[in-house]
Amino acid sequence: SQPMFAIKNFSAAQTAKLRDEALKENGTKKAYFTEYESITGTQYFLNAVQNYHELIGMKANLYKCFLPQAWMFGNSTGISAFVHPDGVFDDPNGTKLRERLYPRLRFHFQFINEFKLFAEVFHHMRFSLNIYCNASGKTFDTIVNLFDASTIEQCYDESIQGAVPGIKDYKNNWNTQGHPDRVVQVGIKELTIFANLFDGKDNWKQARLPVLHAKQLLDVLTCFVAQEKTVEKYGNDLYSSQMWNETHAQNDGTILRDVRFPETMLNTIYSGPHISVANPLYKTSRRICRVNSDFDSIDLSVVSEDYIQRCNYSPGCELNKYLSQIPTTPWGEKYHTNYRVIARKMLNLGAERTLVSALVPPDSTHTNGLIGFTFKDKSFLVLAAALFESIPYDFFIKVMGKTNLYDDNAGKLPIINSKYKDPLSVRALMLNCLTNYYSSLWSLQFDNNYKEERWSKYDPRLHPECFTSLTSEWTWDTPLRTDYERRQALVEIDVLTAMALGMTLEQLKTIYRIQFHVLHSYEEDTWYDRNGRIVFTNNRGLTNVGFSRPEWNEIKDVKSGTFTRTVIDDTMPGRPVERTIEYVAPFDRCDREQDYEAAWAFFEEK
Repeated sequence: SQPMFAIKNFSAAQTAKLRDEALKENGTKKAYFTEYESITGTQYFLNAVQNYHELIGMKANLYKCFLPQAWMFGNSTGISAFVHPDGVFDDPNGTKLRERLYPRLRFHFQFINEFKLFAEVFHHMRFSLNIYCNASGKTFDTIVNLFDASTIEQCYDESIQGAVPGIKDYKNNWNTQGHPDRVVQVGIKELTIFANLFDGKDNWKQARLPVLHAKQLLDVLTCFVAQEKTVEKYGNDLYSSQMWNETHAQNDGTILRDVRFPETMLNTIYSGPHISVANPLYKTSRRICRVNSDFDSIDLSVVSEDYIQRCNYSPGCELNKYLSQIPTTPWGEKYHTNYRVIARKMLNLGAERTLVSALVPPDSTHTNGLIGFTFKDKSFLVLAAALFESIPYDFFIKVMGKTNLYDDNAGKLPIINSKYKDPLSVRALMLNCLTNYYSSLWSLQFDNNYKEERWSKYDPRLHPECFTSLTSEWTWDTPLRTDYERRQALVEIDVLTAMALGMTLEQLKTIYRIQFHVLHSYEEDTWYDRNGRIVFTNNRGLTNVGFSRPEWNEIKDVKSGTFTRTVIDDTMPGRPVERTIEYVAPFDRCDREQDYEAAWAFFEEK
């Protein structure tokens, strides 16, 4: 009787008020409660242990109920097939169901809905075609990242040879090409690896199923299994928080929507788009900031030593009340008084990077679009920052298949305390410590061994003094500020992390080639000038960086000369200013796999 409920996005308070008014109409109350009784009765029936004991602990969902029904109705060799969401394979509460499911499972074909096989479903939605048999089996086949059913048949064609195709092809299209190595056969051995890795247990019967694009990636997972200590094993020496719930904290007056430059770190409240991999100053909110695209990239070469980017929120209440609502760590310090690794909570499995994290200074806070981690031992904090910023750790999060970062999946990441600690830590510090708000962390963590570090390849844009001139005192010149240097430091973190995990060079290149198709496409069309500045990039995240495509096409082949670009810069406090940016030819791009090879040889010899 009230169609506005269906077409208007009412707040909870508005809905409650309008509902009370609507229920006063003749017949509406009776119809409302009849529907309520029906829905509630169905919900209790589906949740009843005596009806569906295999689903104990899981949220009621109609498709899950069909599985035990099919197994019950079929005879001892009965076969059933379902297209259903993939949640049953990674739900932490789905242990009992998986224990009954795995012996019956024969084929698990996971699709991503990019080709709109189901038109009414979101295009990033993951679902799977699953074939079950009531006769108990010892193994099942899994193929993931499917976009078209024709790929399945190709994956069983043994005549197909060559390298395993990635998620996207060389033209940046979703890859529908099959390959026999994409068929991952899963038995007790593989399930035991998954159980140890994702649950810290040997109970293979209930293991969660990762998203493995090729069977070669199984060996990479064994490198993670071999590590002794994970994030969650730090117990009370680790604390994590999502801080301010963006909706609730505004409603109760804790935070205020107030787009401006904070005066101090205590007024700084980070949102997800503000950070990127190893970069706490990735973007600043625009003066008018309504959607995720209303952010501008920050030029790290022009920021002041006390710069803080424009934020969307500020404290909305009296200071003592604000501070009283901040949680306390197990070691007795307020969460916000610590340096922290913060990471975007929403995990985009198909993006350039999935695990996106950076170090942030004390006194700042953040919204629940981010999750933060702090360690009692700050040396572990810095090492964790480095590891979280690496492609091997990003790969680990990708294969878990979760769309949000929580203690459950982040807690499974290992912390490696080894001979690679110093070279990893110094690079993480030089990438993250961009302002004097990090000076105490820098001084506390500084080690004279940092001065002995060197770049793994020669290039005039990679200055040796970046390392040799380091002292225990932070200065504006301490961090890496050019695009080229920062990229190289991340490449070296990838290699050092892979070595520390016991991976091979080929395994590192394989996970990059297969799992990081967007990053690969960006690397192929990102160009640098002689000073290490990006002159052109197809990276959608780097707004207002470099020339536009038509401008770039006019200058990309020149061998010498200086080219300028004038921009209106509104990323700094005060009024927008006109800035002229210089680019020095010739221009070139990088090959990440070649750089991996060079860095691997360098660190292996060292």
